[in-house]
Formats: sequence, structure tokens, C-alpha cells
Amino acid sequence: MADRIIKPDSGDQLVLQDEGGSDALVISTSGEITKALQPAFLAYNSATQSNLAVDTLIDVVWGGTDIFDQGGDFSSNTFTAPVTGRYQLNTLLRLASMDENANYYYWSFITSNRNYQFLMEPKGFDSDPTYWGTAMSMLVDMDASDTALVKIYQSGGSVQTDINADSYFSGYLVA
Repeated sequence: MADRIIKPDSGDQLVLQDEGGSDALVISTSGEITKALQPAFLAYNSATQSNLAVDTLIDVVWGGTDIFDQGGDFSSNTFTAPVTGRYQLNTLLRLASMDENANYYYWSFITSNRNYQFLMEPKGFDSDPTYWGTAMSMLVDMDASDTALVKIYQSGGSVQTDINADSYFSGYLVA
């Protein structure tokens, strides 16, 4: 391995490059730190996932669409951790035609180590909500090659709930 020197570039930023010459860490003169190789992704579904089955744990389908995938670790609705660490996972689901007569709904981050769940009981509604937005965030531990995905479950009620387009799943390595 060649010796590496950390020194200011022409813009007086401190730059650490990987062996291929790509900027791995840049510290600006104001102290902002950019880590261009840090794993991060943002995926969304471009089409509605209609009439979710009842009493079945359903994968949320992100339509193979990502806004960005820094590191190429998101594929087939699943994020795969490239290294062991703590990852921030987030989801925003835009649900439509929820059934007020369902016993409950839950949506989860399903990871290799454990599951994280948000539970909601719609019995308090006086009619089926046309739209319902929900967000969930968790800081999770993942080992290299562990996976994470989003699933949803509806207990009882009618087959009518949709996951609308413009729902999102994101994550990034924190530490």
C-alpha cells in the first residue's frame, strides 16, 4: 500500500482519498464533513400497491426505484448492510382506504437481528380513512450482510387497504 498524506486541496479543504483516488472524506474550511462512500439510500414506490391481503405479512414493494443508493446496497425491496454498525432506518407510508373494522394494523422494519414494529388500532375512526400517513424511524444494529426491509400487516377487516405511490424507505450508516 502506498503512503497516504492528508493535506489541503486547492480549495483548502482536507481530503482523504481511497486507494483508487476517490475522495472518501472531505472536511471543508467551515468544518462540514462529507463522506461520499458512506452507505445511504432513499427508495420510493412509483405505483400503488393495491388491496393488501388481510391476516398476511406483506412486503412493501419499492418498485425497484431509488432516488439515490450510495454504495449500491439497496435492491429488491431490501437494504443489505455492507459493514457492521448502527444504521438509521426510516419509512413514510401513505396508506389509502384503510378499514375502520380491521382489528389492527402494524408496519415493521424486519432486520436480520430483530423486528421493530409500529401498531395502530383503527376502531376509533367513524369511517374508513381515505388517506393516512405514517412515519417510523429506528436506530438499529446490523452486522455486515444483515438485511432490512419494510412489511405491513392488517388483522381482520376487508381487503381494501392500499399503499400509495409516494411512500419512502431510507437508511444510512451512523456509526
